[in-house]
Amino acid sequence: MTAPPSSAPTPPTRGTGVDDWDLLLRTVTAKLRLLVGDAPASPEAAQEALAALRAGVLECAAALDQIVLIIKEQWPTAPQDVA
Repeated sequence: MTAPPSSAPTPPTRGTGVDDWDLLLRTVTAKLRLLVGDAPASPEAAQEALAALRAGVLECAAALDQIVLIIKEQWPTAPQDVA
């Protein structure tokens, strides 16, 4: 059984352009806004929403970790304590 595809974009490699960074960061921002969504209507829906929120926030954190790694690769002189 394979895992469902992630909605996170594939991180670009060396030579990442400004448009790529913009897309990556806007994607993470949009995902975080989507996770907030509307208030659940019932306690059962609240538990499901909380589980989805947790998973989504962890996905965004992983995407941001990837972005930090790319930054460190592209700009080795950047401060190493950004994460």
